[in-house]
Amino acid sequence: MDVISEYKSTELVYNHVIHKNPSKGSFSEEAHNFYELIYIVSGDVSYTIEDRIYKLKKGDLIITEPAKYHFVRIDSEKDYERYDVFFDIRTLPIKDLPPLPKERDVLGLYGNTVVSDIFSKLDFYYGKLRSEDFAKIIQISVSELFFVLSISDNGAHDVSYLRVSPLVSDALKMIGDNLFTLGSVSDLAKELFVTESYLYRCFKKEMHSTPKKYISSKRLLAAQNMISMGEMATKVSEKCGFGDYTSFYRSYVEFFGYPPSKEKVFK
Repeated sequence: MDVISEYKSTELVYNHVIHKNPSKGSFSEEAHNFYELIYIVSGDVSYTIEDRIYKLKKGDLIITEPAKYHFVRIDSEKDYERYDVFFDIRTLPIKDLPPLPKERDVLGLYGNTVVSDIFSKLDFYYGKLRSEDFAKIIQISVSELFFVLSISDNGAHDVSYLRVSPLVSDALKMIGDNLFTLGSVSDLAKELFVTESYLYRCFKKEMHSTPKKYISSKRLLAAQNMISMGEMATKVSEKCGFGDYTSFYRSYVEFFGYPPSKEKVFK
């Protein structure tokens, strides 16, 4: 992987990378409480976000909202180049900006030179500015992108997608609708009229995660958000469906790398 430009902090991450002759397969299966924007420059890749599968093209912009599970699949060894920005909407000064499009995971922006220039100019500033000033440029660029996407004639078009299998799609909806009250994976399988082992195999094949891990990650992300808004971790643990605080604490540390008491609180 060749890194063209990058910046990393706890609240803002940016990089422009080229994966030369990448191996086929999936990677970066994850969910997080950041917005993520990925701008595709080249590559033969697909993107799964929850139950939707998008075949990506040059100029596509992926908008992944916080807590949505997603991953990239490399479909061939063609060089894969992209810009990627993670940002916490609570900490960037963007509260007065136009909102990002809702329920539009991928926008086709091929031919929109304004958007391509927003990303390419970051390469120009990289290495010429101090780290803290480069971070400001990234924030300005994200803000500009918000405005571009709010303009009705920006040339963006929706990108078509396929759905995962009906079983996995139904499982995802049921989990989403009953995240904090859902019992075991066995209970989920019974509601879907399949065996637990069959649900496990189908879920693992299409989502590259187990149902248990998927449910736990969703609950932990919800818990993180509650704690960051000032709620007590012990109360949050109970609200989010964890059996006891000890297991919640252990899972939290394993998932985030630090205990609930170290979570940043936004007032």
